[in-house]
Amino acid sequence: MVCLLLLIGALFLTARAYRRLPAWAGWAAPTRWTGLLVVLGLLGVALPVTGPVHGLLQRGVALVSAVWGAAVAWRVHVLSRRNERPA
Repeated sequence: MVCLLLLIGALFLTARAYRRLPAWAGWAAPTRWTGLLVVLGLLGVALPVTGPVHGLLQRGVALVSAVWGAAVAWRVHVLSRRNERPA
């Protein structure tokens, strides 16, 4: 549970920080949308009506979170390669 709260906090805090950085400004809105999807997915898991699809919703939240994490890692890699100086 603590990890999920940290994930949600990280998504919205980094979205806010991305707005201030020119190289990351375009990532602010997708990060906020990812946070919203995670929150909605977790709320869907909490509803008793969605009992038959709990596992599917949990896997969806995990997939969205993992794709977001991989996309951010890719962006960091691209930016670091762009900033390398030839020897």
